[in-house]
Amino acid sequence: MLSVMNNTKWEELRSEMYELKASSPQWRTKDLTTGYLSPWDGDWFYHFREGGFDSIEWVELKIDSTAQYEIVLGILKQINLPG
Repeated sequence: MLSVMNNTKWEELRSEMYELKASSPQWRTKDLTTGYLSPWDGDWFYHFREGGFDSIEWVELKIDSTAQYEIVLGILKQINLPG
């Protein structure tokens, strides 16, 4: 498997979601090497980047409302996030 995201792109996602503050979605990741699926988490500042991004296979975002969906989708399009 090859990653379509590099550390810069992961950091861009982290930074944009952190800036949303109260509107930021929860996230969970799947580890590429172990298959571990993390529990849902809402801390974009420390937890998302803890351990680096090298083993992230994918990230899933939990959206709670239509308004949050529109905001997050707009950001993902703006930063050209693949997915």
